[in-house]
Amino acid sequence: MSELRWNGADVKLKAKKLMTDSIYKLALYVESGAKHRCPIDYGYLAASINTQMRGKGTELGAPVKAGKGAPDGFKKIQAPASDMQAHVGSAVLYAPYIEFGTVRSNAQPFLRPALDAARGKTISIVQDSAKYEFADYLRRPE
Repeated sequence: MSELRWNGADVKLKAKKLMTDSIYKLALYVESGAKHRCPIDYGYLAASINTQMRGKGTELGAPVKAGKGAPDGFKKIQAPASDMQAHVGSAVLYAPYIEFGTVRSNAQPFLRPALDAARGKTISIVQDSAKYEFADYLRRPE
């Protein structure tokens, strides 16, 4: 007779790791899309876009070329308090003016379209991560 084992605690830990890893991967996808979509003059805005999650985050890049009035360095955005959240954005002061526009300039959205594109990838990213995380449980017994 075969023996049944309860792996509830292990499955809960794996599920939490799966969710945090999937959230981070989705946030990185949004970051990549935002960098690709943002208008580039000197590259400050694109270089300042970063992802932060509690305990991990991306490093900031360097601008494409240095120009007059180049910032000394970029600031990272603030990480969320929850393990199940990620923040993607830029701490550059003019980022909202580019994203939403002003009275004198049209909007050039880069972050919202990147988020919209990531929504279509959510299920595939979670499924791929689940296959990796739960590989031991997905194998058929011999």
